[in-house]
Amino acid sequence: MSVLPVARPFVEEGQLLWTPSAAFSESSQLRAFERWLSARRDLRFADFDALWRWSVTQPEAFWGALWDYFEIESAAPYTSVLSGEMPRARWFTGCRLNYAEHVLRHERRALQGEVGKAAGPVAAPPIDMTPRALGLEDLFRRAHVDGDARRAHRRRRRDLTAARRLRRFQSGVI
Repeated sequence: MSVLPVARPFVEEGQLLWTPSAAFSESSQLRAFERWLSARRDLRFADFDALWRWSVTQPEAFWGALWDYFEIESAAPYTSVLSGEMPRARWFTGCRLNYAEHVLRHERRALQGEVGKAAGPVAAPPIDMTPRALGLEDLFRRAHVDGDARRAHRRRRRDLTAARRLRRFQSGVI
């Protein structure tokens, strides 16, 4: 039996790989979240380590603040941020999220007047096998069509409809 030589890692443990520029740091989501915490929750942190300590010592406050900061929309609000202890903890107990509605929420708001005034379900376009990129508006309209079709067939929120839809070439979104 031969023993393979152990490859030496390209990166040594503890080696700093990258430091962001001041401009990058100031324009980051993390910095925007810190500014939001200061303005909305009157919370200020001396550095990243202090923010991290807060996030792990007060996880309910941290994750509740992230929920509010990112304006998470849910059909039913959560009753508690954290129930139980890790690893069997339950997060945002009681809330009901629709991922597609949440991801497309900005598009929905932009098109609210146009889509909201539709006389009835939007008809699905004929199948076109030509690959093409979808813009947010087109993706939103297709999601709207799927939602109308699901409601027309009286499907409930946990019914399995994805497998049927994925057989259609047009349904693949990357």
